[in-house]
Amino acid sequence: MTQPVSVRAAEAADVEHIRALAIGNGMFAPEDMGGFDDGLNGYLTGSLEGHRWLVATGDGGRLEGAAYYAPEPFGDRVWYLYFLAVNPSHQRQGVGSALLEHVEQALRAEGDELARVLIVETSSMAAYQGRSDSL
Repeated sequence: MTQPVSVRAAEAADVEHIRALAIGNGMFAPEDMGGFDDGLNGYLTGSLEGHRWLVATGDGGRLEGAAYYAPEPFGDRVWYLYFLAVNPSHQRQGVGSALLEHVEQALRAEGDELARVLIVETSSMAAYQGRSDSL
């Protein structure tokens, strides 16, 4: 069942919710969030040029998903989707699809001068099995 969601750029007020998604989905242990936090804070301060964080909100503005994508520094117009997570209670409801669609549209809108390829790698961890079709 697809739920309506809105996708927007992440803001400082979203940080704890995004962190909770990463930890709650078992992607990171709380003690392993250093690099994750660096990427998120670098986006918010503008120190990581080109890096982008998005959030998907559902009913009442509750944050239900997040995505992080950035240019590959050594690639020719290559971008990576580094993070995509959805609140477990809202998986298989179109939240991940909405985020991915927004990423793709944003890169297409930039034109060939900025984006040529988006790489989306998935984990082979057992915890993620069966989730690839839940976007």
